[in-house]
Amino acid sequence: ILDGGSCTWGVESTIVDCTEEGCVTILRPGAVTPEMISAELPHLTVRMDAALVSADTAPRAPGMKYTHYAPRVPLTVFAGAGTDVVGALRIEIKRRMAAGERPALIASNDTIMALSGLLPAAYTYYCGARGNQSTLAACLYDALRHFDDTDATSLLAEGTGSVGLGIAIMNRLRKASGGNIIYV
Repeated sequence: ILDGGSCTWGVESTIVDCTEEGCVTILRPGAVTPEMISAELPHLTVRMDAALVSADTAPRAPGMKYTHYAPRVPLTVFAGAGTDVVGALRIEIKRRMAAGERPALIASNDTIMALSGLLPAAYTYYCGARGNQSTLAACLYDALRHFDDTDATSLLAEGTGSVGLGIAIMNRLRKASGGNIIYV
């Protein structure tokens, strides 16, 4: 299935390894978060696979080895506190436009409103309120493909916190951007 339409969660399933006694290892983060697993299985240790935290370790789950879901133009992700991200995006958008680029932006409603006037509306993709990870996850793949058939020359995206569903979101953004994440 190349495009099954919109879905509730927006990120593929969580893949776990339960072969080690007393432990659940998350091989690919998804909509079922580590916190959810711990709540249901409090007697087990929940940990992330080494491949999720180190580029030197081979991944053991499908869809984790190569850059997936990458848009047709280069993607840069900005992660950090909301106001810091807004400031960094403002500088980067101006820099790219001065260089003759046509950047597009995937961000929270709050961030896009704070940057209003910098980009034409056609170059922005709203992903809900800042911090609403459910909305961001649900629109993530559509957002990454949204600008493929436009004349945008680069894509900037606002990241989210790496906790809960944010672990899966940042994992997918990291893969789509080829690891091009700027922490501010």
